[in-house]
Amino acid sequence: MYPETVGLPSGGLGAGCYAPRLLPEVSPSRVLRRALEQSLEKHVASTVLFEALGASPGVPQTVDDVLEIVRGPLRDALARRLDREVADGLLGRIEAQLLPEDPATVELPLDELVEETRSGADATLQISVEASAVPVVVLSASGAFAARLQLTLGEHRVLAHAVQDKDGFDEAVDATEPAIVLVDGTDFPSVDARDVIRMLRVLP
Repeated sequence: MYPETVGLPSGGLGAGCYAPRLLPEVSPSRVLRRALEQSLEKHVASTVLFEALGASPGVPQTVDDVLEIVRGPLRDALARRLDREVADGLLGRIEAQLLPEDPATVELPLDELVEETRSGADATLQISVEASAVPVVVLSASGAFAARLQLTLGEHRVLAHAVQDKDGFDEAVDATEPAIVLVDGTDFPSVDARDVIRMLRVLP
């Protein structure tokens, strides 16, 4: 949505430091996820974000989409876990990061910077980043669950592949060798349940 500059301390790179780079684009959903992870334990941040996305009509694509989630489902999810004052303070910080006075000052940690700046031409870097992400195949009637999972955990942790039928399932399993296979029971695919069981039984 907007450019990003990441500053380098005078002492050079170290743990938790940032690399100097002008980033072409920063996803607002990534800003949201990072803001939550900076304030909450990661498993709590993931749970809260997944709940909020599940209560929203779709996967957010723009800053306005993310703000609608922040001011609605996310506020409700945080209210169930945090004191109101603490939750309001966190929501305020998230909005400040989504709508900064100077869009060029938002920072990403080094691992996120690598994910943002990698290119198809940098084959070594691309392989090393993707090797750390867990391939997941999600069998469901739509791609909504896979999209929420991807947004919640981030591309550097999980690579979610949505499939709707047996052919798509077989192709995804052969292509990705998934570490995890999920069947979305809340959005069950148009595949006979007995066929789904057989599909899962033949997995390596």
